[in-house]
Amino acid sequence: MRLLNVSLKSFLYYSLILILIGIPTFFLSIRAILENEVDEGLHLQREEFVEHIKNFEYLDDLDVDLRVFDELAYDQNIQPADRYQAGETFKTIAAYDSLDGEVKPYREATSYFVVRNKVYKLTMRTSLVESEDLVIVISVIQAILMILLLGGFLLINSSLSQKIWNPFYKTLSRLKAYELNKNEAFQYENTNIAEFDDLNAAIRSLTNKNKEVFQQQKEFIENASHELQTPLSIFQSKLDLLMQDDALTEEQAALVRDLINTNQRLSKLNKSLLLLSKIENEQFIDKEAIDVTQLLRDSITHYQELTGNGAIDILHASPFILQGNKTLTDILINNLVRNAFQHTVHYDQIRIYLENGMLSIENPGEPFREGGEKIFDRFYKESSHKASTGLGLAIVKKICDLSGYTLTYIYRGNKHIFTVKF
Repeated sequence: MRLLNVSLKSFLYYSLILILIGIPTFFLSIRAILENEVDEGLHLQREEFVEHIKNFEYLDDLDVDLRVFDELAYDQNIQPADRYQAGETFKTIAAYDSLDGEVKPYREATSYFVVRNKVYKLTMRTSLVESEDLVIVISVIQAILMILLLGGFLLINSSLSQKIWNPFYKTLSRLKAYELNKNEAFQYENTNIAEFDDLNAAIRSLTNKNKEVFQQQKEFIENASHELQTPLSIFQSKLDLLMQDDALTEEQAALVRDLINTNQRLSKLNKSLLLLSKIENEQFIDKEAIDVTQLLRDSITHYQELTGNGAIDILHASPFILQGNKTLTDILINNLVRNAFQHTVHYDQIRIYLENGMLSIENPGEPFREGGEKIFDRFYKESSHKASTGLGLAIVKKICDLSGYTLTYIYRGNKHIFTVKF
């Protein structure tokens, strides 16, 4: 509906501009036309008056008659003038109306005529009240009609646009809801519109191809990881047997130990990559009630036993039950706790807080050289710890993204602080 809304907004915007320009223009045009009609009427009235006066030039008391007529006439004024000026001048004035007791607009025409070689100035005027009222009524009616037409057009345009674009938005919503990891083909309806049917067919073809590639990639990663795990296990068992040989020298035993460590690291790396692949493929979909506090205690106890610091109380937590995937949550907590223990020697300064659905893990250490911007990238390591694969925090980030958790990192007070908001 975004394109439709933009089109309607643009149309409404330009229509309002048209109305704001059109109504005053229409008002001024109508008023100018009516004023021109009034001017023509005054001109004809002036011509008839002058012709009528000239018919009585033979009267000896014509000047007196003109003065009397000037006193009696309400909308005419006749005054002697010093010189004659050709043509007529028209203007709109506001004058007091003694009958109604208010100021009203008038259209005034001024001209000169000669009778018996005497120049007279003739001023004639007529009220514009009725004309102004007519202009206002016409303008109001025009404005109402324009607004009604605009409103009707908007309603019709909106209705037609929604009907026309409805198949497109249905396809778009289904495309947004489509998931490659589900064994379902992209479904669409025939619209009887050639363009939309072609679009739907192209989308279906594209999603089917992507689904095939996805399945092939998924099977390849799983098969490759499983195939690698078998020779790694065999290699590990043979190294263990070799270590039990009494004929080994100290140098040979040291080399075998290095091989064992390397093989264990390679096996761990293989499992981590397989886990990342499964997370990205959203294979962990089961949800249940998880006691996050208990998972934290178990994980902390395990790493305290490995480091020989079991007596240190580093957990500050209140009971918290989370609805989620237990496997992913256990991996998330274990990776963060292991990261805290691996990258510090001051185990007594590790602090873990769990309050109001927020987990915070702090451990002392030197700041990262690049400010921690890449710590969640795969295979990125600033530590020389041999057990680190560079995938632990990447897995944590991927789990948080999949589960909708917020993961943040800051370095403050010589401490690395990781926070997860469930």
